[in-house]
Amino acid sequence: MLSGIIGPLLDKALSYIPDPEQRANAKRELAIEASRAQNDFRQFVIDYEGRGDQVHPAVQIYRSSVRPTITYGAAIGLGLAIWSNQPVDIIDMIFKLNLLTLSFWFGSKALERLGFNKDVAKDLFKK
Repeated sequence: MLSGIIGPLLDKALSYIPDPEQRANAKRELAIEASRAQNDFRQFVIDYEGRGDQVHPAVQIYRSSVRPTITYGAAIGLGLAIWSNQPVDIIDMIFKLNLLTLSFWFGSKALERLGFNKDVAKDLFKK
């Protein structure tokens, strides 16, 4: 539960508690609070997204059209850049935008299955 960056920091802070029983109790209480905070955030997101059907239909259309518009724009931009013999830097930039757009739609797992792992991404975005 307490992982990532915060986990090691909390472990280091808890190591200053001399009594092992108190340390275990503090860690348990922190885990409970972290779980509570995660559940509260999750409920907030569910409540927010749940109100999406109660907004004006124009707002619903706008919210649902953002990603497709960016996707079509990036794909058309890449095609036009290649067709009009733009410099490689511009084509490279638009290609990277397309990769980001694809990750919005399909997630990082789909990109990894296509061969775009972390090492490839570091090479692509190191400029």
